[in-house]
Amino acid sequence: MLLCTKDLHDRIVRDADPDHGQLYSRFDVVYSLSDGHDIYAGGKPLFTVDDIRALYDEPRVKLAKDAERFLFEVANGLGFGSLRRCKRLVQNAARRARKRLELADGEPVTITGADLEWVESRLRRECGEQAAAVERRRLAAGAGAS
Repeated sequence: MLLCTKDLHDRIVRDADPDHGQLYSRFDVVYSLSDGHDIYAGGKPLFTVDDIRALYDEPRVKLAKDAERFLFEVANGLGFGSLRRCKRLVQNAARRARKRLELADGEPVTITGADLEWVESRLRRECGEQAAAVERRRLAAGAGAS
């Protein structure tokens, strides 16, 4: 059994992918758990705002309405969303909000959509930097082998 995101599924379906080329042919049964859940194509969301709010229902971290909407989009964005990603965003945004408001660690804080957007952009930039470093190492290793 293999559980994967939509983007990984799309990679293994393509035979031209050098990393995953013939992997898809090894599966006998394929069942998509996300069919009909593409909110951008009019489908129903995998997670509601109430589902997301329940994950962070604790006295020390509250979500502003714009933060709930932001997390709804993240959790339901097929290929790029997940509740695990929401959790990471909330943890980092809580730290950022406390710093912005000059609160001590652990003090109650309300996270805004702007806090989440800032963290998201920072994490994407770091991810891009990591991918660029991996590519540089790969190219350097190829040049050294010549």
